Amino acid sequence: MATITLYKDKINGVGSLLDNIIKSSNNFDTQLGTLKNTLQGVNSSNCNLQDTIDSISSSSKSEKEKVEDLKKLNRKLTDFITTTARRDSSARDQINKKKKDFYTKYSYLKPECEKSDLQKLVEGTMSVGEWCCKHWKLIATVALVAVAVVLLCTGVGSGLGAAIIAGACWGAIFGAVIGGVAGGYNSVKNGGNFFEGFENGAFDGAVGGAIGGAITGGFSFALGPATTMLNSIARSAGIGALSSGTSNMCVTTIDYLAEHKTLNGALDDILISGFSGAISGGIMGGITGGLQYKISTKQNFIDQMSSEDAARYDQYWKKNGIGSEKTWNEFRECNPKGTIDDYLTIVREQSPWPKGYDPNKNIITLNEGDTFYMVLDSDQAFWEPGGFGLKENVTDVSFARNDMAIKYGWKKDCGLVAEYRIKPGIKLDVHAGPIGPQVDLGADKYLPGNLELTQYDLFHNFNAVNRLDYIEYVKGSLRKLK
Repeated sequence: MATITLYKDKINGVGSLLDNIIKSSNNFDTQLGTLKNTLQGVNSSNCNLQDTIDSISSSSKSEKEKVEDLKKLNRKLTDFITTTARRDSSARDQINKKKKDFYTKYSYLKPECEKSDLQKLVEGTMSVGEWCCKHWKLIATVALVAVAVVLLCTGVGSGLGAAIIAGACWGAIFGAVIGGVAGGYNSVKNGGNFFEGFENGAFDGAVGGAIGGAITGGFSFALGPATTMLNSIARSAGIGALSSGTSNMCVTTIDYLAEHKTLNGALDDILISGFSGAISGGIMGGITGGLQYKISTKQNFIDQMSSEDAARYDQYWKKNGIGSEKTWNEFRECNPKGTIDDYLTIVREQSPWPKGYDPNKNIITLNEGDTFYMVLDSDQAFWEPGGFGLKENVTDVSFARNDMAIKYGWKKDCGLVAEYRIKPGIKLDVHAGPIGPQVDLGADKYLPGNLELTQYDLFHNFNAVNRLDYIEYVKGSLRKLK
């Protein structure tokens, strides 16, 4: 095999040169010299042609006899090449078989140069598959976050389902980021690999965040906005405990199943993780609920809502007797620095006085002959006076509704106004002061009141009395309001 391999080009050309010499009748010595030059460098231990040609060239034989010797040499050379090629081929087959058997048994030792394109493709595919199997958590996390981003960018609709989906999406995104960073940091801190810790932490965070976010979004939507600090803390603590406990149990179940391929013996781990999650989630939820409520009272949160959320809050407020988006916005227009607490105080207390005003510190005495005005309904007789009077005159129905903050439940049309006075021999100690706002739930309207006017709470110290024993109608003062 060595002869064919190392001197193939030289030996293969010898036959044609011999034929040329044999056929030629001219320049025999010149062509014989060319043949000798061709054979230079061929190792004599492999094929001793150089000495043979030298022997023929230096022979005293005639040219014809030398030609015959060359013919014999050509035949022997042809036989040599044929035999050598056959043995070379046989050796090659044996070597290839041994090599194939060796690499079949020790495939991992096979160099890249020995591999076929198909084998490289198959091994590459297998490597990708092995990588995917090893890093399935990373792939799942990326897929989950990608789906969440797409859903948030394209819109999740409205209603309870949208709240659940949006909560799950945001939970998955933030959970993956926070869990990944925390997992990587803990892994490095314990002498491990950051990427491995990041992968596990991001997966647990994304799955747990999606589950917890869905629960939080759904319950927050169903329960509506908190109306008090205590309600916000209690409700957020409950939702936090449920969402965190549930998500912890789910993540623990998935991790245990992935590691052990069975759930046998997992119950204790699952229950412990759920309990610890509920405790931590409840504490964090309560704190978050308190902070959210405090922050929400310092800003017009309805202005920041989507139309769907605003409508949902609107229905919730009406259902629970605390107004609507419309009344809240009207309150905010009149009170730019007002808070949700201020608003709810107006709704619940229905105080005739402005915020912070103490009528007990503002008592005046109305003496005999002092006059004031009262608004009456169109079908209300003047001998049926109300309990409040106004120092200033009443101009029209709009003034009565807005400046005097008279709700529709108190006066159905405010169609009349009459003047009254303190009866002879009577002195009345009355609360006096500006008119505070009201939220008229029935009319779905905010009534601002007027701090420039002075109203009298005439009978605050009396229970059941005949009011006409203390005041009297001024004849001819009754008139219609438009």
